[in-house]
Amino acid sequence: MWHSPKARALVANHQLGALIRIGREGRGWRQADLGVRIGCSASTVSRLEQRGHHADLRLLRKAASEVGLPTDVLAECLGLARPTTTSLALS
Repeated sequence: MWHSPKARALVANHQLGALIRIGREGRGWRQADLGVRIGCSASTVSRLEQRGHHADLRLLRKAASEVGLPTDVLAECLGLARPTTTSLALS
């Protein structure tokens, strides 16, 4: 899921919130379900998914972890790492 063309495009455009949404939906969770897991409300999860990297980094990390977003993909999306060879091959 994280290396699909859609996910790679979101990473390239630094849309972390949308990646979290993909992971949440992939697990069949509602925003409220993810909110319970990371200690916030459904409306906070909604804002997190809409604003992405403009949201609270601590909360983004927790959400990314809960939905199974790999650390290297998270770092690349945040601009903290260069695209991996695998990422380049899949682009």
